[in-house]
Amino acid sequence: MICFVVNRDGTLNLEIADANGKNYDPITAFNNGEQVYNPKFSRDGKKIVFDYSFEESRKLAEIDIESGAIRYILDEKE
Repeated sequence: MICFVVNRDGTLNLEIADANGKNYDPITAFNNGEQVYNPKFSRDGKKIVFDYSFEESRKLAEIDIESGAIRYILDEKE
């Protein structure tokens, strides 16, 4: 399985697909200009950890692939 970032209208989202690039599945559904970067699978493959940025906020987040639940691990505001 691979995870990658897609750009639609300036908003970035995460999607996953089979290793051969087929069977796309959106993981996030941001739609307000949010930015996501550097997705990495957890060791057990059940979550994806990624950088999240919106407006002036930057966070480190993880998303459960099955449920879609997002947890913010680090919340850094300037």
